[in-house]
Amino acid sequence: MRAEKEMTESLDIRLQHLPHDDLLVALSYTFLGMALGCEERYEEGLDLLLKAGKVLEEGASEVRRVTWGYNISRNYYCMGRYSDADKVLTAAMAEAECSQGWYSQVYGQLTFTSLRTRMDDLEKALDHVHVAKQILETAGTVARFSWLGSYCAYRAGDVALRQRRTQDAIDEHERSVAIGKLTRVPTSILARCTHAFSKALALDPERQEEAEHQRKAARELRALLPGGGGDLDDESDEAFERLVKMDHR
Repeated sequence: MRAEKEMTESLDIRLQHLPHDDLLVALSYTFLGMALGCEERYEEGLDLLLKAGKVLEEGASEVRRVTWGYNISRNYYCMGRYSDADKVLTAAMAEAECSQGWYSQVYGQLTFTSLRTRMDDLEKALDHVHVAKQILETAGTVARFSWLGSYCAYRAGDVALRQRRTQDAIDEHERSVAIGKLTRVPTSILARCTHAFSKALALDPERQEEAEHQRKAARELRALLPGGGGDLDDESDEAFERLVKMDHR
């Protein structure tokens, strides 16, 4: 993986020329840890993220610590370590709420949504979605029509789909795609949103033609990605999630 190679070289250079508790070293640990997570090498990624956390304990800005908390919590829940993910995410959210910045608060709520969804606790996942929506609404137009607005709708649609609330799922995923196009989100993210929209539409017997149109649109978006978007015949949720990991994160 090209990103891993370049990040490893960057980390090696920084370790040679900077104190080991330098912020730039912590950032290298973090980025490389996330890159390994994208390859589903979560144990290796966790080791690097923990090293970053030790550096960030002192002297780092609140934003850096909160972002690190979100990143390592994702690594934990991808490993199935939900309790650890919950603990670190709760701490990060507490700091985010003190800052009163809408962006970090919304992202934290949506990370919690993803965690609760993986735990199959859909009611709590829905609670976090509602809080995220309220924050976006209060923050105003810029917030609602940001990439986080699209992501919030995507997460809301995913929860609705799992709860078999078909019309809500269709509405949310349609909103996710629309805002995603407006804000020009990365192609991999738009492909995932479009894929989810097609799945929601497919649950409505009267909207099969629209569902097929969106399915083809998701396929076309994938083909635009480096490497052709992988196996286009693999239309699983996991395949689209991998695209986001590899292309965006």
